[in-house]
Amino acid sequence: MAMAKMTVSSHSDFDPFGNIYTNDVLDILKASQHRAKKRKSEVTVELLLTVMFKTNAWDSSSYLRKLVERSSSRHECTDLSFYNGLKAHEKLQRGPGYSRDALIALRKANGIRIEYGDSYIGMFHLLLSVLGTHLWPKDTKGNESYAKAVKSVAVSMKNGHKISSRTADCSSYGYIVKHCEDLTEQIRQGEVKPALAREDDIRRFVGVLCKRARSSIVLVNGCSFSKLSLVHGAVKRIIECGPPHLQDCKFISLNAISLEYHTRNLWGFEDGFNDVLDYLRRSECKVILFVEGVHCITSNRATAVSFRNAIASGQLQCICTTTPAEFHSEMDSDCIFENYFQRVDIADVTVSETLTLLRHKRSFYEKSHSVRILDSTLVAAAHLAARYISSSKMPLSAMDLVDEAAASFAIKQAFKPKDIAILDERLRMLEVETETLKKDIDVDYTSRERLETVRKQKTDLESTLTASREEYYQDGDIRRSMAENEFDSMFDTGCMETAKVAKKTLVKRVVRPDAVFQIISSMLGISPDLLEF
Repeated sequence: MAMAKMTVSSHSDFDPFGNIYTNDVLDILKASQHRAKKRKSEVTVELLLTVMFKTNAWDSSSYLRKLVERSSSRHECTDLSFYNGLKAHEKLQRGPGYSRDALIALRKANGIRIEYGDSYIGMFHLLLSVLGTHLWPKDTKGNESYAKAVKSVAVSMKNGHKISSRTADCSSYGYIVKHCEDLTEQIRQGEVKPALAREDDIRRFVGVLCKRARSSIVLVNGCSFSKLSLVHGAVKRIIECGPPHLQDCKFISLNAISLEYHTRNLWGFEDGFNDVLDYLRRSECKVILFVEGVHCITSNRATAVSFRNAIASGQLQCICTTTPAEFHSEMDSDCIFENYFQRVDIADVTVSETLTLLRHKRSFYEKSHSVRILDSTLVAAAHLAARYISSSKMPLSAMDLVDEAAASFAIKQAFKPKDIAILDERLRMLEVETETLKKDIDVDYTSRERLETVRKQKTDLESTLTASREEYYQDGDIRRSMAENEFDSMFDTGCMETAKVAKKTLVKRVVRPDAVFQIISSMLGISPDLLEF
């Protein structure tokens, strides 16, 4: 069905097939028509919503899916149940073209367009035309309250944005949801943990934000974990007990690397970043933008100009992170960044600070791997990582050591001991050699002598393997009996809860420093006895 080209100036002369739709809505209508034609049914409202939910295959989530996912935190309904509810209510009435309800929805979308002063009908108008009405799937769980939640999120995402062209659909603001995070909301919900051993850096961080001039910060360090934890800890301190004029601010985190990757083949990184800036300018409260990987913005000439103008005009206050190499190549020679950004060099994490972080995360690793990690293991990981690992910075290198040492117990539980596995492999090799030599006995007389030697080796190996297996199983039985005896003795005292905890503690796997030494020795190719700290 072709779309006639005509201009719509008012609601009364609205043509549902006029040329006033954005490119995203046109894709929705064409996909709905194709699906309806394939199924020999009408284009219904439920079909439009279903296609809108699954559109934009290049992205991990569509415009409607983003709204539903963001609204799910306010409502029990999930995006999967929402989509299943839509599919269950797709009408199967035969007939060409659009259904009556679909035409009413398109006409109502035009009225919403006029109400908001937009030039084209976008996905925002199409969605609002069916929310909270009898057109909304009635069996969707809690459809009224859920529709209100979706509408609230859609209106907040639009944020006064005018749809004045075919490419200016509010669906582009889906990148705000996907690549931006509201740090303020995360902190208030308790999702961000405080930074440890960073008191001096946090005080300087907050002091720079309170300055009248050069109040934007660029954090320079090679370790992303150090920069990210410092920003989260400082923002958490500001929201909880910071200066009053900063407590009213909204902190938004933008992942510039992810934004550049997902917009490279769509409308360009420049348009995506400009959409983010436009969205932040229209915010009702003051917004402080946290940009992770600011070198992605400064390396692009167009985005760098927009970024400089926003900073120089005072419309935007930023917290940026980058590496020393990227800072020197992209930002150090730029006078604009020198005039408006305060560089803050973050010192590398020391061994004592790393040990504090490891002790803080100790319970997390123990719960994840169902093991018990000794404090001596954490001390060994911190010192050995600082001494022998240069491929990554502290504390990530030490965290990887502890994580890998704890994960090694899963391998021990799933596989046989290494000594027994080597003997089993050797036994299989001798069995294959025996079968091969049996075939050559009649032709080659030397094969008979070799066969006798192999059979003797096989007999000796089987006896050694049997003894190793018995010792392995005996050790396991001893450990289980010790746990049961300890449990029974405590059960006699009547301390049921204490007995359960004691039994669980006895049978729990313990991560000792030897596991960390073994990992380092395998990485360096040297004996564990040669390692020092």
